[in-house]
Amino acid sequence: MVLAARRRELLEQAARDCEALGGRALAVPTDVTDPAQTRELASNAAWAFSGIDVWVNNAGTSMWGPFEDIPLESQARLIELNLLGAIYGSHAALPHFFDQEGRGVIVNVSSIFGRVPMPWASSLPRVRTSRCAASTRPTWTRPPT
Repeated sequence: MVLAARRRELLEQAARDCEALGGRALAVPTDVTDPAQTRELASNAAWAFSGIDVWVNNAGTSMWGPFEDIPLESQARLIELNLLGAIYGSHAALPHFFDQEGRGVIVNVSSIFGRVPMPWASSLPRVRTSRCAASTRPTWTRPPT
């Protein structure tokens, strides 16, 4: 298993916990809002485990309050992390799936907010709906040339 997060200490503890349970874990400090770091994560995963079987996009945050009271910078950060992070992750994993003859699964973790609007969380449902919509393609194949 390859684990990615920004906080190295917590990430390394999670890897140790996995290994204590008998698993093999690689901790890769990564900010998923940085496409280069996300590509490096995918490359490290593919190298360490001879490919990528499953890629999970799970990073996210939420913000609560009236839309007009949440600063635009915070709204942009939510979209960057929750939506673009998943896009960057999927984009980083796909070349490895293509190298594996299209084998691989992308899991985009969302929440009920992707389906049910909630008061005081006006930007979150839009991002979660986008993430849910991006999760509907069952296979990864290159178009014919």
